[in-house]
Amino acid sequence: MKNLALCVLGCAVVVLVGAAAVEEEKAQNDQTERSNLDKRTVLTPRGWSQIIGRSFQFVPKPMTWAEAEKNCQSIGGNLASVHNTYEYHEIQRLITTATHEYKATWIGGSDAQQEGTWLWSNGRSLQYTNWCPRQPDNFRGTQHCIQINYGAQKCWDDVDCHIKRPSVCVKRRCLLLERSNLDKRTKYCQSIGANLASVHSAQEHKSLQKLISQATGYDKEAWIGGSDAQERGAWFWSDGSSFRYTYWCRGEPNNSYGRQHCLQMNQGASNCWGDFECYGYRASIYEKKRRPWLRG
Repeated sequence: MKNLALCVLGCAVVVLVGAAAVEEEKAQNDQTERSNLDKRTVLTPRGWSQIIGRSFQFVPKPMTWAEAEKNCQSIGGNLASVHNTYEYHEIQRLITTATHEYKATWIGGSDAQQEGTWLWSNGRSLQYTNWCPRQPDNFRGTQHCIQINYGAQKCWDDVDCHIKRPSVCVKRRCLLLERSNLDKRTKYCQSIGANLASVHSAQEHKSLQKLISQATGYDKEAWIGGSDAQERGAWFWSDGSSFRYTYWCRGEPNNSYGRQHCLQMNQGASNCWGDFECYGYRASIYEKKRRPWLRG
């Protein structure tokens, strides 16, 4: 049986990692294992396109900027932020593929809070820009939102936020298929600053369940970051955050045979939490926290 695993980017990045069954994995020698580790295939939720570790979606329905942002939030994202020229060109490619033209489209930049202070709708400052000549100009004092593909140069323009435009949403997560065992998956995600995911509310838990079902087609069992390996009964998240919200199945955690010290979700018919042996093979959900002092 081949398993998939998932890594969350957003305020985080999510990586979906798959592993071969235990028996198959034990049969492979180190050379094959190293080869498999390098065979990574990027996956995305249905309807989304992967660009540099984030998932983007073009929304053709014309909406005001605020309506477009609310729509993106309703599907787990924000209006798109753009961090470099390559991303911008790929976003333009999404639009032209869908519309067969360079259609003027909303992204997530706005200075509505303070004139001249441009922020993305996720709260981060703009580091990369592609303004058209003499833009932004706040014409008539009412232009506070960014549309792209403006004019002959297909660049950025500030425009009245109440105008209706199509839009591009972004999810701060990606899915990565990788054949490796749990230890190698953990090392990979730590190399990009990630941890197994922590869960702090029922809403977060449902969001992770939705990610798994979108990626795999069903409610697949998956590792998250809880463990009591250091001290039985003292559960901690691997990212150091407090362990307050839980969704244990009835009778769990039970530390069966004295060896179950890691937390899996989507266990049993109730898709709840259970403790399990840490060296078992499961899908894995990883989360990359953004440092608030980092900008860009």
